[in-house]
Order: sequence, then structure tokens, then C-alpha cells
Amino acid sequence: MSGEIRTQGTQVYIYDKTATPSADVKQIPNVVDIGEFGPQADDIDVTNFDSAAKEYLTGLADNGELTLQLNLDPASPAHRLLDANAGKGERFKFAVCLSDGTAAPTLVSTVFTAPTGRTSYLFEASVKAFRRAIKTNDANRVNCVLRISGAIATTWKA
Repeated sequence: MSGEIRTQGTQVYIYDKTATPSADVKQIPNVVDIGEFGPQADDIDVTNFDSAAKEYLTGLADNGELTLQLNLDPASPAHRLLDANAGKGERFKFAVCLSDGTAAPTLVSTVFTAPTGRTSYLFEASVKAFRRAIKTNDANRVNCVLRISGAIATTWKA
């Protein structure tokens, strides 16, 4: 192997600023799939009458949406938090931490920080959807769609 990282052991966290008596970091349990995410820039068309072909500038990056597929756990405080905030526009901080380490993100005062012992991605997002899928002979599944707002901060394993 040349440094590949297994997906097994990847964890997703949410910074719950609404928790009482104080804010905390919750792991989102039972994640079975994390959809694609990351920057894709817009095209700005600057073609004019003197152009020999279409001309473009690269626009701002859009980090898009991230879909988490979950096996629903009705007792999970993180699942309840996601469900309660679906479609409301409230932004939360999230971390996707790969399996090249086991440390969790930390919270000091109100600063949500990536662990240095594993590769991770921190971003802010609102919960756009928390949609259930109930099928015969299957687990109760949820597709949780997060709309990323702003940049994604990447921390590589130290």
C-alpha cells in the first residue's frame, strides 16, 4: 500500500451550540455513506464580439451540498438535532474526520478545532433536509442533506 486510507472508521461530528447547559461536540452515529463534497468554481462568461471562441474567468468556489446517509437511531441526540433543524436555515459547524486517526475535534470556549492526529474537513452548513426512507426488509434510513456555506478547512494528519 502507498498510503491509502480505509473508509471504515471515518466519523462525522457536529458542534451543537444549542445544547444546554453548555455547547458540546456530538458524533453523528450510524453514518453509512458520505456523498461528494468540495469546491467547484462557477464560470464567468467574458466572451465579446472580438472573441474567437468562448472566454471565461473562474468565479467563486461553491462547496455545494453534502449528503449523509444514516441508519436512523431515534435515541441519538445528534440525529434528533439534525431532524429538529432541517429546513430552518440555522448553521452549524461540522467535521468529517477520516480513519487515519481516532482523535475527535475539540471545543475550547466556542472555537471548534480539527484534531491534528487525523485528516479532517471542517465546514459550516445548514441542515437542508432530513428525509426518511422506509423499505421492506431494510434498516430505517435517512438522507441528511447539508448545504455548505463558505470554505472547507482541510487539516492533514500531522
